[in-house]
Amino acid sequence: MAIDRRTTGKKLPDVLVDEGILTKAQVGEASKYLRQPDDPLGPHLIRCGFITPWDLAKAVCVHFSLPFYDLTAFRPKKEIVGVLDAAFLHGYGILPLDKFGKIVTLAVSEALSPNVLQAIVDRTQLSPYLYVSPYDKIRERLEESAPYEAPGEPAAAAAPAAGAGAEPAAKGAADSDWMSIFEEAEKKMKTGDEKLELTQSTGDAEEEDEGNS
Repeated sequence: MAIDRRTTGKKLPDVLVDEGILTKAQVGEASKYLRQPDDPLGPHLIRCGFITPWDLAKAVCVHFSLPFYDLTAFRPKKEIVGVLDAAFLHGYGILPLDKFGKIVTLAVSEALSPNVLQAIVDRTQLSPYLYVSPYDKIRERLEESAPYEAPGEPAAAAAPAAGAGAEPAAKGAADSDWMSIFEEAEKKMKTGDEKLELTQSTGDAEEEDEGNS
């Protein structure tokens, strides 16, 4: 399956710093929340208040030559969204838009890493074609069509909502829930890779048995 190679060039942090949109210090602060290199940085930049979803989408469109997709009136079909599991979609900020033959169109807030793109190909057996949309709109549509409750989320909802110490506690709980979504996406990505390797190994073993018989 083909992968859109326009997404595998210059990295987002370099683009944002080189264009004077963000400082290296801001990128470094948001990067502290990354669990692995393939995690999307944009959501953390937005949560830190360093950039708006719209400005991020605009920068990605311009510098990665990706088309923009307006999600304002768009409502995805559940069978299309279901090509990938909810944890993976929420973790990497991906919204499936439609499927045309062997191509699946996806809305993203930033260019995906080669590893994530390959994981999409492995899971769907489809070639991904990317559009850029603001991250908040992607999350809204995902909540509507593929809701996902991150591990620990119910406990966060029960956190104190009043009192002098409530704000730091709520923020800490929210950060924990946020990171658990990325952690779950990592697990899904690794699980998919293991299943692929197992399938390939089984196929090789069967071929060897046939050759010996």
